[in-house]
Amino acid sequence: MKNKETAHPTHPVRNFFYVLWSLLNLFAFLAFFFALSREALPLRMPILIGAGAVLALAIFFGFFRPLFTAKRR
Repeated sequence: MKNKETAHPTHPVRNFFYVLWSLLNLFAFLAFFFALSREALPLRMPILIGAGAVLALAIFFGFFRPLFTAKRR
């Protein structure tokens, strides 16, 4: 059986930054809910605001933006 070449080129640098972005989102998710559960945590409010902002960006760019930016060919 013959292997087909994919039309989609590989982008190792973009994939690397996508992995970094995913790890940042994971850290923000964990930090947000950890800070939410600990009322006595020092700097609780800045952690909630910072992690919430990163999560809002992740939702915007990862979910809503692809809905409205379909490739037109």
